[in-house]
Amino acid sequence: VYPASCVTGDFSKAPFLEVTIPTVQTPSADSFDPLSDMMAGKTNESFQGIPQDNVPLFWNRLVAHAELTLTSLKIGQDETVESVTLKSQGQKFVGDYILDVQQQTLSPSDEGAVSELVVKCDNLTLNADGSLRVWASFVPCLLTDLDVIVTTDKALYSRTLSSCSLDFRKNTRNILSIDMSSAEED
Repeated sequence: VYPASCVTGDFSKAPFLEVTIPTVQTPSADSFDPLSDMMAGKTNESFQGIPQDNVPLFWNRLVAHAELTLTSLKIGQDETVESVTLKSQGQKFVGDYILDVQQQTLSPSDEGAVSELVVKCDNLTLNADGSLRVWASFVPCLLTDLDVIVTTDKALYSRTLSSCSLDFRKNTRNILSIDMSSAEED
């Protein structure tokens, strides 16, 4: 499993591993948080004992990448964006999962999968047009609702997308633009 930090349990339950897709991610300006990009490798060969040579692995990305552009943010020039929170009422998409290494599938764990992701924006700045681009990684899913909350050092700006159909596919750069002009300020 790559990165190895995604594996949270021991290997005694293999081929079923406890893994975590981080609920707090820190992307760069141009890419997702590397600690959230989960891939699993497996071989099609059988071995008697531990092989002495290299083992050829076929890698499969298990997460969806979302490139979100938040447009028309009404943030003052003296405000600093701290984070963007994505929440869903109907879908758990980050947190703790069980990875079936042989089938290359993720299933939510009973208590650890959650429906809220915080994207830290320490390294990100608003574009000249008032937009903000953030990247996130999560379990491939269909979101039928999404709350977007932008936290600055002075206020919260939130927008709810209800009755939507956002299909985030694995191993895909899923691009989405969200108009924040109707965001409520708290």
